[in-house]
Amino acid sequence: MRLGAPLGGALMELHGAAGLFGWQWMFLIEGAITIVVGSVVWHWVPDKPSDALWLSAQEAAVLNERATVHTAPAHATLKGNVKVAFGRPFILVLAVIYFANQINSVSIQYNFPSIVESLGVEGSFLIGVVSGSAGIGALIGVLVIPWLHRRASGELHVLTGATIGTVLVAVAYTLADGAVARILLIDVAMMLLIGVLPLYWSIAMARMSGLMAAAGLAFINTVGLLGGFTGPYLYGFAEGRGSEAGGYAVLIGGSVLGVLALPLLRRTVQKEDSEPQPSTPPVEPSVQTGGRQ
Repeated sequence: MRLGAPLGGALMELHGAAGLFGWQWMFLIEGAITIVVGSVVWHWVPDKPSDALWLSAQEAAVLNERATVHTAPAHATLKGNVKVAFGRPFILVLAVIYFANQINSVSIQYNFPSIVESLGVEGSFLIGVVSGSAGIGALIGVLVIPWLHRRASGELHVLTGATIGTVLVAVAYTLADGAVARILLIDVAMMLLIGVLPLYWSIAMARMSGLMAAAGLAFINTVGLLGGFTGPYLYGFAEGRGSEAGGYAVLIGGSVLGVLALPLLRRTVQKEDSEPQPSTPPVEPSVQTGGRQ
């Protein structure tokens, strides 16, 4: 996002070139770049630590050991184990929180350029540059918040603080008047929303393994993607009815939903950790078994 927004703004300036609109140039060029990068990653990134040429055998073994969850339930098939994969309480609650997170983060990403334009910024490239500040906030978040998790007493404490912080930022945004203040508040919101994403996967992967991990993560991610669809739709619907406050209400509502689900997540995680689980035989992690996207 940090580079994509300015690049998108620059491509929009190609409006009229070769008879195409600016948005057409943006879709064509950015789509082509995505296809090329995806192809390179698919063919050149190793599937497992032992295939990585830059790792020694000892380093690969350490990574393999750390990636294996020995206490999570192990099942070789989904048949008869649907509840284990999709119905465990902490998975359901984590999916709801991720849903709330994506309502906000995707709403902001989709609507930030129009928000910047409404604040008086003119020109596609300049709007893209200013919108890219949200990517800087997100980058700071994924660097700082996991670091706080390593120094704090657990991911749930950091996740709680970040989620409550998102509510406060959303409320402050509705009360702010200046353009600079609003942009900075959105940047802080993105820092919190994107910065907590590694914690979601940390909570999930510490309690899932093998096929159940692939299924559970896919379920959580799918529910989150539904939030990514719902948020921008509700935001646009509210703004389309001439209600700027309605768009703010969507952001505040998503944040509040995440906060309300946090105590339930804490309870379900504690229950999950207190129940004895059968040992899982070590299996070398593979991108293919975990599911390529």
